Amino acid sequence: MSELVGVVLTLVIVGFIADINSGAIVGGLLAARTGKREGLSFLAGMTSARLIQWIVGASAVTAVLSQFFGGIKLDRFTWFLLGVAGLAVMLVGLQAALKPHVESDAKKSEDEGGVTSKASFITGFAINIVSLRQWIFTSLAVAAIGTLRPGWPLGIGLTVFYMLVSSWMVVGLLVLRMTRPKQALGLIDRLAAWADANLGRIVAWMGTVLGALLLGVSAWKLFG
Repeated sequence: MSELVGVVLTLVIVGFIADINSGAIVGGLLAARTGKREGLSFLAGMTSARLIQWIVGASAVTAVLSQFFGGIKLDRFTWFLLGVAGLAVMLVGLQAALKPHVESDAKKSEDEGGVTSKASFITGFAINIVSLRQWIFTSLAVAAIGTLRPGWPLGIGLTVFYMLVSSWMVVGLLVLRMTRPKQALGLIDRLAAWADANLGRIVAWMGTVLGALLLGVSAWKLFG
């Protein structure tokens, strides 16, 4: 049970930071503000890229596990992978937290009239498929799940869970757009302004702290 909790915690942390690093703050806000179809197209593009990364990552992780780590005690290797995930998230968060803040062009793009569904899909796909960080995050998520050797139901459930937590921004905006269409535009505009000024730095420090926590817990489990 502790291994499952550790994997779920890893998926939440890695997925949360992965979404912040996917361009969803700018692209997702712009797509959702334009319309439900554009928002869904952006989400479909993101998910398509993540599925490709998932398949490639699963193939690589399976090969590594079967070829090199067959004799390693599973629970120790699980905590080792969770520690690697924590280190990666901490370093990415620290890098983002310490770099100078740059004003985004989200509001400017909104004033220019939004985007088409095709452009939303291409943007959601492109900003993920070309990102080395996204390949690393997705591979870490695959590795964490793989060490549990779950059956098909649990494996699919954890995969879907990661897809959701790594797309929380766009999913949340789409739910808002569908449930509160009249209030959505004003709220999205305020959220865009707030996110541009605050969210990136807040999430960066949050990722640094959570990544360090996961790394510390994993080290304690391995060497304590």
